[in-house]
Amino acid sequence: MQKFMKPRLKKVFSDFDSGINRSSIQGLLKQTDEIKDMQRENIRRMAQNVETTESLLGRSENIKGYAKDLEKGTAELDTMMRNQNWWCCSKWCLIIFGTLAAIIAIGIVTLVIVA
Repeated sequence: MQKFMKPRLKKVFSDFDSGINRSSIQGLLKQTDEIKDMQRENIRRMAQNVETTESLLGRSENIKGYAKDLEKGTAELDTMMRNQNWWCCSKWCLIIFGTLAAIIAIGIVTLVIVA
């Protein structure tokens, strides 16, 4: 097997050695440097995106707090308005029923006095 593989290995190595030249190595190194620069730029952008995301999360938490405060305030206002409406309605009902009671009382008193 060694006799069989030795010439083939020599051919592979000679093909490999003859295919390498300085310009192709320099081209590969240049491409590698370009890729590293692109990766650095991507990492920088990713870090900016993380900062932006964190800022947006903070803002959304603030808005969530404002929404809770607004909801609590509107619930209190709703309760207050219901109480005011109830009292206003109750006052009018008392005035109407009081007036009707007075009219009925005057009518009864008049009937009693006349009879």
